[in-house]
Amino acid sequence: MTSCRKKNWLKQKTKGVEGYLINIVHEYLKDIYGFVQIDEERSLVKEIRAGCLQGSIIGPLLFNILMSNLSEVVKPNRVISYADDSYIVVYADSDEALREPYVTKLISKTRSLLYAFRYLRRHLSLSDLKLALNAHLISRLTYAAPVWSHSINCKLRIKLRSSFYHVLRILVRDFERRLNRKDLVTLFEMEDIVQVLSKRTSVFVFKLIRNLSPFKLGQRLMMRSYFNDRDPFKIVFFDLSKTKIGKHCITNATKKIVENWRFDWPLLSLETFKAKLSAQFQTEN
Repeated sequence: MTSCRKKNWLKQKTKGVEGYLINIVHEYLKDIYGFVQIDEERSLVKEIRAGCLQGSIIGPLLFNILMSNLSEVVKPNRVISYADDSYIVVYADSDEALREPYVTKLISKTRSLLYAFRYLRRHLSLSDLKLALNAHLISRLTYAAPVWSHSINCKLRIKLRSSFYHVLRILVRDFERRLNRKDLVTLFEMEDIVQVLSKRTSVFVFKLIRNLSPFKLGQRLMMRSYFNDRDPFKIVFFDLSKTKIGKHCITNATKKIVENWRFDWPLLSLETFKAKLSAQFQTEN
């Protein structure tokens, strides 16, 4: 039995659930097996030792019991939960106090992958290594990028770049640093990590403007903008970068982000916008 189910049994006892009821639930979740089937191919059958049956009536209740003390674990922060979605509201005196620990944690997670990549380079081809990089490195370093990447300072950008290129050098055994950074990203057919962050943030803002994202976010953004009378297709955003509170919020930093787009974008489709943005980054580099 896995630790999450053990914790669930213990929590049920502390909440006054009788022993025989716990035994019933225990028997209900015991000896459950599953497999994955795609067309005619089927995976090995394995025992499912964690979680609850999807679609079961008692599943949500058991999940709520397991997560019931989440607010105590993340004190002094605030937790907002609905069903299986939870949001942690973190308080700090400044934006830097929020972002620096997060980015530092991202970098430390990247360092923990070094041993795994040393092992993979001996057993995978270059094409498979690219897939591993995107799945385990890029996805970690760019997680929730639109929330934080546009406002981190130069020091954190340097740290992000260093950790990214350190992994690439390990994969190609470039311990003497004979390859420059441009050669490394060309070899793996990738982009610089800071460039990837900028592109993802720009695409997110474009989706907000074009109503290709949640309505409330787009509505909040458009409240900070107006249309230019001389150019009906040009959207002008209010400069809120000097506000005391929330100046690094993406809806307040939109003016700065949009000004970096060196092409006419209001009438473009999403795919065309991505292509134009990539071409701009290539030209700048």
